[in-house]
Amino acid sequence: MQLCTLPWLGFVPDDVTAAPPAAVARLAERLQVPAGALGRYGEREQTRTEHLRAAARYLGWRPAKALELKELEEFLLARAMEHDAPSLLHRLACEYLISAKVIRPGVVALLERVAAARAAAQALTYDTVAPILDATPTLVEELDRLLVVDPEIGSTRLHWLGTAPTEPSPGAVKPSLPSCGSCGGWTRTPWTCRCCRPSGAGSWPGGASVEQPGAGAPRAAAPLPDPADAAGAVGDRQA
Repeated sequence: MQLCTLPWLGFVPDDVTAAPPAAVARLAERLQVPAGALGRYGEREQTRTEHLRAAARYLGWRPAKALELKELEEFLLARAMEHDAPSLLHRLACEYLISAKVIRPGVVALLERVAAARAAAQALTYDTVAPILDATPTLVEELDRLLVVDPEIGSTRLHWLGTAPTEPSPGAVKPSLPSCGSCGGWTRTPWTCRCCRPSGAGSWPGGASVEQPGAGAPRAAAPLPDPADAAGAVGDRQA
């Protein structure tokens, strides 16, 4: 039973006797022992531990010691910088331990490391963006406004930016693109509307121009070649 559950689950459940009856019957058939014999398993205190060590040694698995836990913490920190959901981090940690053939520690120990990774990721994120925020005070105000409920859309801008249309129809797409309050144009973010750019019309934050020279003037159409000139050029090459 442990040889099957360890590669599948990444650990062996404490209550081996609670295994599904179909699995117990199949295993009893292969071992040619009565199915009821599993109920007497583990009467000796060290039986389960010795069998788990033997199964792990046979399968090439190893227990989660200091080195393995340190590698797990580094993995969780890297994933927490990408995803903040605790349930997702827990699932990724279980998958990582299975791929590394490390016996999963207890649920409490694993959740403690998930929480520590989320806290470390938050601190690392703040340390990374702190110089940018200090150099651009207006950016702090713009980000704070993302957390304020906008009466026009009935939610915060942060929630609205992560909400996609429910179906590919004009009626579903139009509410996700509220009009600009100044010019009436459709805009997803203030950076895409000229009149709403924090640094002024025609520039991005920091003063970089977004308009190329001559962008506002109509582009002259290229003249068409004269057929007579083209025919003469062909004749000269043939000659």
